[in-house]
Amino acid sequence: MGLNQFLELKPSYWLTAFFVFTHLGAMLAVVSLPLPWFVILPLVILVLLNLINNLRRYALQLSSVAIIKIFPKQDAWLLQDKQGNWWQAKLAENSFYSLYWIVLNFKRMDVKKKISIIILPDSLEKDSFRRLRAKLHII
Repeated sequence: MGLNQFLELKPSYWLTAFFVFTHLGAMLAVVSLPLPWFVILPLVILVLLNLINNLRRYALQLSSVAIIKIFPKQDAWLLQDKQGNWWQAKLAENSFYSLYWIVLNFKRMDVKKKISIIILPDSLEKDSFRRLRAKLHII
């Protein structure tokens, strides 16, 4: 499969595990602080709400604004959210890739809104992940 086709992103269980592990660590750090419970409780609730938001939007793709398809192009990429809306977006320079993950940051063309997509190897077919990394290396 080449990158002349849409890439369908799947829910990432690696990303789910990463988010759960890091947020649990943050909650444990907050609970261990020598503060009264009425200070600790709101902080733990905030970390928990952030975990839920990140899982729904990035890892499990349950949010209506989760990006589920991308079409890589040189000038303006096409992104589809879970509601079926298509957006033209320009790839930001602060996007990055490594052997095990890709973070794509976009700026939408129609409004001043930024969109980030976190892609781990279990989010795409193995060959598609490799080709996307190669394309990002060229850009």
